[in-house]
Amino acid sequence: MSVYNLASGRAIRVGDLLDAVLRRAGVEVEVVPAERLYRPLDVPVSAGNAALAFRDLGWRPEIPLDTTIDDCLADWRRRLAPGLETSR
Repeated sequence: MSVYNLASGRAIRVGDLLDAVLRRAGVEVEVVPAERLYRPLDVPVSAGNAALAFRDLGWRPEIPLDTTIDDCLADWRRRLAPGLETSR
């Protein structure tokens, strides 16, 4: 049995990902970094490598990041909608 990384191979900053999620969600929030939580040994850049999945399975990334964000937001809206409807 093998373990495969499924990734685009492209690094994205967490802050950029947060900006994209907020933009696609249509909300504005103030983000205040908690610098006390920064760790000096954190890896500054990390990107997944899906070469093994491509070699063994022919897998390649096809879904754009914005589509993934939209799908995640839609899923959470579906999950939360019943609770929001009953609280009105």
